[in-house]
Amino acid sequence: MTDDRRTDEVTSETSVLLEAISVLMDWDYHPEVRATLRSVAGNGTTILTSIVALPSAETWTITYPDDSAERRDADGIYTLRLRGAVVESSPRDPRRVPPALWLIFPMTALIWGRPRDGWKMIGAVRTGNLTEISLEHVEHPDVLAQLTVDHDQRMATKFVTPFDSMELLNIG
Repeated sequence: MTDDRRTDEVTSETSVLLEAISVLMDWDYHPEVRATLRSVAGNGTTILTSIVALPSAETWTITYPDDSAERRDADGIYTLRLRGAVVESSPRDPRRVPPALWLIFPMTALIWGRPRDGWKMIGAVRTGNLTEISLEHVEHPDVLAQLTVDHDQRMATKFVTPFDSMELLNIG
């Protein structure tokens, strides 16, 4: 392979990655997101949760199958409800959300290669309206993951690691 051809491929892959990052950086574009999150653990256990988020207001609710829900309001108060009763209410770091919300609030995801993050982006490939971002584990570079960005939805829709995965379904 010639040096020019390799440079063109790297430039193209970098452009694709930067375009996908621009979508992720525009996370508060959506006034409201309603979706079902399918989480699959490494042992194959699947959990479906209902999510309602208002990214621009930084508020969200996750409703789990056991009727519990978490909520963080813009003032940073986190509330855990179990069968309708509040069991915990406390201030939380407003820059952090549960991993179940990383796709909707991607700036909180530990994928950027920052000192506290577990993953860093290493490349991207676009097919149609989807970009697959390749990530490598910071401490174990041989462990890879993939983040899918849907350009039509203007958000990340899937995150797959060797240990688990999460995917937004029925986005509205």
